[in-house]
Amino acid sequence: MIELLPIFAWFATGVALRASGMAAPEQAGFMFRLIFFVTLPALAFTTISEQPLTAGNMVLPVAGFIVNLVCVGFALVYLRFVRMEPVRAGTVILGASIANTAFVFPFILAVLGPAALAQVILYDIGNAVFVATIAYGAATRFSRPRDFSTLRAIGKTIGSPLFLAICAALVVSAAALDVPALLRALLDPLAAATMPLILIALGVSMSFARMRDGVVISTVAIRMLGGFVIGIIAIAVLGLQNELALVVITAAAAPIGFNSVTLASIGKLDVEHATAALSLSIVAGLLTTTALLLLGSRWLIGAG
Repeated sequence: MIELLPIFAWFATGVALRASGMAAPEQAGFMFRLIFFVTLPALAFTTISEQPLTAGNMVLPVAGFIVNLVCVGFALVYLRFVRMEPVRAGTVILGASIANTAFVFPFILAVLGPAALAQVILYDIGNAVFVATIAYGAATRFSRPRDFSTLRAIGKTIGSPLFLAICAALVVSAAALDVPALLRALLDPLAAATMPLILIALGVSMSFARMRDGVVISTVAIRMLGGFVIGIIAIAVLGLQNELALVVITAAAAPIGFNSVTLASIGKLDVEHATAALSLSIVAGLLTTTALLLLGSRWLIGAG
């Protein structure tokens, strides 16, 4: 448990910065962009390039995409019973389906180590492709149906620094290449900054408005509880065991992704709902992710 204390301290630092007025949600937005375009690609490359590739690892991106897609189905079933305006319905779909996989990175690294971190980063490829295609399409569908282009969305994913870094790392790992010392010296400090930045940015972005809203609570439940159930089914179907199974379950039950707020803003949907659902899920995720990893590491891995 002591290895998780820095995670809670980083998150609390972000909340304190917001409460003191030293940081605002706009700064959190910049931090998320810095993470996505700079530090996370560095972390992905340095972590994955050092890990051997296995057949089990290669199913992770597929699992990440399918878990999110099934959560869309859960959200659509929910919306059949609850009437609401399209701008809010679209926000429910985004929040219920997009996983904040980066949120669980620090937890997995602290409890399971670098090899498991490489696995969850591979899982996040499926999440990233989902965001750029299905999620982006949903945001556009509920606001500007004529603007959506599947090819453009896929192109953005393929051209993103994170995707390119993962592809480069897979090549290095598969070919057993040595990373030049100069490149390692440049990337290692950036990679090390990712975990604190993610938690601090999430703390700064916290919003307590509308957290008690029933639709907000339902959105969080679909994403986290629904994802957890799908994760269990996925490891059973794929025959995953031990550490790999725990990584999939933890990632599948992750809180709502901050991209849900970004896409809600782009699509001119209910941004206040998106922010409230994101914040509530982060608070819940601090508890559920900790519990999943600590209990799962004793049960799933111990049993293996």
